[in-house]
Amino acid sequence: MRAGILSLIAATATLVASVVAQTCSSGSICGSTSSPWYRLNTLPPVSDHFYTMSSAEYVATLIRTDISTVAEGVAAGIFATQEGASVPLFRLYNNQPFNDHIYTIDANEAIALEAEGYNLEDITGYVYSEQHLGTISLVTNAFLSQGYVDQGISCYVPLAGATLNQDIC
Repeated sequence: MRAGILSLIAATATLVASVVAQTCSSGSICGSTSSPWYRLNTLPPVSDHFYTMSSAEYVATLIRTDISTVAEGVAAGIFATQEGASVPLFRLYNNQPFNDHIYTIDANEAIALEAEGYNLEDITGYVYSEQHLGTISLVTNAFLSQGYVDQGISCYVPLAGATLNQDIC
């Protein structure tokens, strides 16, 4: 068992080490550097997508023994600080009846989700509220009183490995 965990940590460290933050082509004029945004998936019966830009949190979640997780690597980029037109992305968590994370840029939606039993964990990073060249949409679902509800597009995140231009920074 220990050898398996050490092997998993080594493989994850290689994955994390191979990702380099990207900077806009205009460099210091733009100043927008996206960081890798890692994705994990917990296996049924839970089935939750969990995102983090922290490689330490990524590895710590992978080696937990109370849940089964699958490393899905870098899903996209995300900004560590507010850059240009970016907005905060809130990460909320609810463990009843399942472990469930949801991500939103809407502070009012975050408040409504707290009324549904979610807890605000943090601002997981900064993203765009509108689509730009070099970004992809983040679609989320939430487990609410009526069951899983499609929340639609929450935001737009830089493509993993994409170099952004000044127009969207």
